[in-house]
Amino acid sequence: LQIITSEIKIIKDLYKNKEAKQWRENHGDLEADQDLGERVYTSRLIGFNPDLVMHGGGNTSVKVDRTNIYGEKERVLHIKGSGWDLDTLQAPGLPGVRLDPLCKLRQLRNLSDEETLRVDSILSKADLPISINKTIDSETLITAMSLDKKSIDGKIRLVLLKSLGDSYLTDSYSNENFMKVVNSFCQ
Repeated sequence: LQIITSEIKIIKDLYKNKEAKQWRENHGDLEADQDLGERVYTSRLIGFNPDLVMHGGGNTSVKVDRTNIYGEKERVLHIKGSGWDLDTLQAPGLPGVRLDPLCKLRQLRNLSDEETLRVDSILSKADLPISINKTIDSETLITAMSLDKKSIDGKIRLVLLKSLGDSYLTDSYSNENFMKVVNSFCQ
């Protein structure tokens, strides 16, 4: 991992093979657990530098192969969860999501109400959010969104779906429509 300091343009290599090996060994005998341990190590290196992430911000992930309870190999994506800071991250802060069921969702185009409920169920089982906390007010939500890494010069950029699995980033929207949506979420 290389960090470039903007003031003096010096490249400093913080990744140490010996430390990475220790993190791998401390996370178990399975290669997937060791890969997860190394991702915790590299995440902490990133989180340690406040020039790279805002407090609590940043996302890291690692794809691994794990054996399920049937003895079958399956791809699992461990993703940094909310509530974990990169500089103090531990392995439980990178919950695993089975990739194959999520990839199957990309094949769906127009979801019926029944299919939407199935998607919600899959996301819930993976401990991924499917709704917003109704106790949050509009102002707090907008403030949080403006601090997101996707925002530029105070303009909130949105990730919108064209269809399932086909998203785009935009800041082209009317403030009136944006406020209607935000207010509807916070009622």
